[in-house]
Amino acid sequence: MLTSIWENRTTVLRYPYCENIGDGRGYTAGRAGFCSGTGDMIQVVKCFDTSVAASAGNKLAKYMPALTAIDAKFQSTGNDQGDTSPLDAVGPYCTDWESSAKDAATASAFKACQDGIVDALYYRPAIVEAAKWGLVTALTKAELYDAAINHGGDGMQHLVKKANTDSGNTAQTPATAPLVQAQESLWLKAFLARRLKLLKGDATWKESVDRVTTYEQLRLQNNFDLGSEIRTNAKAVTMYPGQGYIDSGYPDCKISSTATVSGDASCTSPAGQ
Repeated sequence: MLTSIWENRTTVLRYPYCENIGDGRGYTAGRAGFCSGTGDMIQVVKCFDTSVAASAGNKLAKYMPALTAIDAKFQSTGNDQGDTSPLDAVGPYCTDWESSAKDAATASAFKACQDGIVDALYYRPAIVEAAKWGLVTALTKAELYDAAINHGGDGMQHLVKKANTDSGNTAQTPATAPLVQAQESLWLKAFLARRLKLLKGDATWKESVDRVTTYEQLRLQNNFDLGSEIRTNAKAVTMYPGQGYIDSGYPDCKISSTATVSGDASCTSPAGQ
């Protein structure tokens, strides 16, 4: 729910979402902001192709040659690809993505593919990384997962190494036992500080700084098991006044211990904000 708020400004997973947000990554789509120019969207479409044939209503199969060409440039250069013209030449990509998530004949398979790629590329690597460094709380795992979604697995691991150094583990020695909560709290504080600095310094991400401050607010509240109410009202501009942060404009959502959601209207809207 938290990552969905940062990605789509609603706790409702937006499988049909698709647009070009002008961040140099091509089309951004689905529940996790898969991008046509960063190597993860193509994996969703490949999965979908193995689940639903074009003859059975797969509207995305025709885009595979264009996605493959874009991905080849991404893989060979290491640079995000913002050009969507190869996809646009084939058809209305975002329209076909949205209908794939909404049509009764394809929705289940398409959503399952999105879930599977999220798990493989972002959630499981975050959990593995947490275990490696003795990080055991739900809060830290949630933050690592969100960082993986936002920065990719490699970006998340880079931040982990910075946090290790900042918290005294300059040798990058894996943990032999779980950290006690006080140790993990200091580590998480260092990780969040590094990520906040990274977001602020990037033109693409500077409007996303408040996806960090909510986790810091939860840390300060000792809500490490996420068992108490979660509220997404923390703002970097007020937590760190005079440091040049801006309001990210995320909705003020309240998530109870039973996963009941209240707050701004967009918090429970299928369309987000």
